[in-house]
Amino acid sequence: MIYIKHLSTFLVSHWTVSFSSEEILQLEKCSASHYDYECKALSQPGGMIYELLIILLDPNQDSVEVTLEFRDIDLLCKVLEQDDDSKLWDSLQSLLTGQHSHDTQ
Repeated sequence: MIYIKHLSTFLVSHWTVSFSSEEILQLEKCSASHYDYECKALSQPGGMIYELLIILLDPNQDSVEVTLEFRDIDLLCKVLEQDDDSKLWDSLQSLLTGQHSHDTQ
């Protein structure tokens, strides 16, 4: 007989956020010129930012709603780290620290 011992439970937070076309273009620009390979890869085929750009090709789309995990948001913050005066960085960082309102507009 096999017995399974429960050691711990992990909860993974998810956030559903909406990015405007301008924010996605900002992410793409910062990613494409980033020094870190993982950040740069986000704007390449198969990357998260690349996929958001594909959605924006639809002329009926002016924003994209996506569900992200902590790691995704943290990586997007890293992409934006060299963008001075980035309100998008502030908004994403506030999700990670829990210091956000429901509407960050």
